[in-house]
Amino acid sequence: MRNIFKDKKGRWAIWQEPNFNLVLFFFFLAASAVAKHGTANKILSTLAFGTIFIWSWREISEGISPFRRILGAVVMAVAVILQII
Repeated sequence: MRNIFKDKKGRWAIWQEPNFNLVLFFFFLAASAVAKHGTANKILSTLAFGTIFIWSWREISEGISPFRRILGAVVMAVAVILQII
């Protein structure tokens, strides 16, 4: 279980600085909260979903530890489920 948080070199890999997709996600999410209704909200919400989907896909495919890949899969599943309901 301890190895789930380590990269291939044995270094702890739980936290990484936020990458550009996460910054965009939080920006679009905040902007969609400000534009509560209408076309602007739909566009900003779609952009937020797209950026978090890309982030999670990259974590699944390029994550530096098993924890990061699992985190990407969980975030993607939650994002898709929230988009459906």
